[in-house]
Amino acid sequence: MTAVPDLLAAVSPHVITALLLVARTVSQSLDLEAPAAATILTATGAGRSRAYELSHELLALLPGLDRPVGRPASQPTAQPSSDTEALMNEVLTFVLEHPGCVHGGSDHHGYSDGFRRFILDLIRGHGDLDLAVFAEAVHVPLPTLKDWLRSGMDPQKIEEAPPLTEAPDDDRGTGPRIESILHAWKRWDGDF
Repeated sequence: MTAVPDLLAAVSPHVITALLLVARTVSQSLDLEAPAAATILTATGAGRSRAYELSHELLALLPGLDRPVGRPASQPTAQPSSDTEALMNEVLTFVLEHPGCVHGGSDHHGYSDGFRRFILDLIRGHGDLDLAVFAEAVHVPLPTLKDWLRSGMDPQKIEEAPPLTEAPDDDRGTGPRIESILHAWKRWDGDF
């Protein structure tokens, strides 16, 4: 048992005394033999007051030592404030009215110019809100949002996409309009 002498050398006599006093209390509650408190204090050479203070602290720590195996329970997330909730609703409404304005996978999204313009207008309308909180509320990564602001994107200067022109009568489904429909079909989620 070389671990016990190493432990005794590394831990103060007051902590060892507190440990023994706690063990004495537990032993007595189980009707086991235990040394007297005076014997423990004499053997360790610790001061009585400090040893008892530490024994109470140690007793308070014991319930937290045996935690269930596995991940700790997740902390409840903060409920959105009325400001962020209103932002979320505005963004959801915009996305529902403009399907395809946000596209891509779970790790990378693409945004239409109209969506960027909408978000930048929202930033101007909610200038008092912290940018990180704003980014979380509108579900646009903070670095992306900062890039949009840094690039000086002016919503008035973003050009609308040109309207599709009518395909000539001799076009047999190979024009850009059909290609754009086929491209959109691959990303479509939901029914008509």
